[in-house]
Order: sequence, then structure tokens, then C-alpha cells
Amino acid sequence: MRRLFFVLSIMLFAIAFTALVFMLVMVDEINYFSAVFHIEAVVLAATAAVAILLAIIGLLCFALSSMLGRLEKLEKGDEE
Repeated sequence: MRRLFFVLSIMLFAIAFTALVFMLVMVDEINYFSAVFHIEAVVLAATAAVAILLAIIGLLCFALSSMLGRLEKLEKGDEE
């Protein structure tokens, strides 16, 4: 269970990093005098929000895996 949350946190961090890279590439491609600028700005804002949300969930999964690891160590210590 602990490894599952650890792997999940790494995957979420990777997806968040990819979303941030996509956002930076898209910022470079925006034509500020274009008629679709507002749509691109909404896509950028949504990408940033998703990246931040995924990073927060990844941090929570990492913290949960750490707590599960400590619980396992405590249980092993009680048995000995």
C-alpha cells in the first residue's frame, strides 16, 4: 500500500511537470493580437490549475506513503 501511494505521487508529479512544460511552451506561442487569445488564456489558466492541483495531490500521496512507512516500522517494533 505504501509503495502504491509513493508511485502514485511520482506519477502525479510527472503529470504536473508535463502540464507546466506544456503551459510554458504555449505561452511562447501565444499571439497576443489574435482573436483566439482569450481561448488560449483560458486553456493556460486551466492547465495551471490542473498542474497545481495534481502537485498538491501528489504531495498528499507522498505524505501518506511516508506515514504508512512509519506505521509499518512501529508495528514491526511492537512485534519484536
